[in-house]
Amino acid sequence: MGGRHPRYWAEVEMPRGHAAQVEEVARAHGLVVLVGPTRLGLSAQEQVDALKKNFPKLKIEEMPHPKLPETKKHSPAFEKLCEEVRTRIREISVEEAHRRVQAGGVQFLDVREDHEWDEGHAAGASHLSRGILERDVEKAVPDTGAQIILYCGGGYRSALAADNLHRMGYTNVLSVRGGYRAWKQAGLPEER
Repeated sequence: MGGRHPRYWAEVEMPRGHAAQVEEVARAHGLVVLVGPTRLGLSAQEQVDALKKNFPKLKIEEMPHPKLPETKKHSPAFEKLCEEVRTRIREISVEEAHRRVQAGGVQFLDVREDHEWDEGHAAGASHLSRGILERDVEKAVPDTGAQIILYCGGGYRSALAADNLHRMGYTNVLSVRGGYRAWKQAGLPEER
């Protein structure tokens, strides 16, 4: 679990059967618990409803995502598709992605186009563009249980890619919220 301000911010990964720990951890640390889609098979709203039902004394605040860098305008149909996909995948912040990459043991994949990669990319990333990801991922990452962190320019393509990898049997795929733009804005290490 990580924490950051303002007020308090915590991202809690909550496997099935461990919901009781959330109230205890939140109370002990004075944290606001943000519940998001995980591998529970529940949408974010279903998780919030379950927490409210099982822990009526637990204060649950529903807060918007932190402000992300401006992204390109996309068509309404594309944005609707991405919002639907986001209910089935797990997104993490750029800070959390950086922490996990630094800790090691993850496959950190940039799914942007070749020319985007050539202009600059997150330090420690490998390149497997969205156009060939599904075709080549089994060669690059044969272990379907490996932790894979995907990012793109703004978080849309990586969300779609994460959903497809889940459908291909990969069980531990995360998408970076805000993508490379958020990574750069946070001042995290880059390479060329």
